[in-house]
Amino acid sequence: MAQGLARSGSRWNLLAQQVLMMDLDLGNAPGAREPIFSMDTWGGYPAARERLLGHIADQRVRNLVVLTGDAHQHFAGNLRRKDGPVLGAEFLTTSATSGGDGAGALPGNDIILSRNPDLKLLEDRRGYSICTLTPQSWTTDMIAFDQVTDRRSPRTTNHRFVVEHGVPGIVAS
Repeated sequence: MAQGLARSGSRWNLLAQQVLMMDLDLGNAPGAREPIFSMDTWGGYPAARERLLGHIADQRVRNLVVLTGDAHQHFAGNLRRKDGPVLGAEFLTTSATSGGDGAGALPGNDIILSRNPDLKLLEDRRGYSICTLTPQSWTTDMIAFDQVTDRRSPRTTNHRFVVEHGVPGIVAS
């Protein structure tokens, strides 16, 4: 796959997949000695994640953006190998209706954000994302509904993230 991305010749290299790829430090459970790893993300499989990102780094895949789903939250952040340079950006789009109206910021989100400098957004809202590509930039708008239980409820662009051609990762939000 990484070799295919490297040979694509495309301005933007998109990897669409189902579960969060970026590495998140979720801390330790109370009384536990080992950190928490979610088995529903690539974080639960660190060797496989490092292998994939290693191939991407070795093949010098440029302008990499990963689009992800399946967490019922909005996430935005940078992808990197352990202690390595940023390789690309990841945008995880929430669901439009699963989980009701959403809560905005869940308890503990601020702690997770503070532990993960590559994580730019973690939000429990309902909505979708719109990606706009030009030769110079990739822009992802995170759209959220105030209430999915009310069809007249407004939607708003809660966050906008920009990736520039030739610069790995998110450069503006």
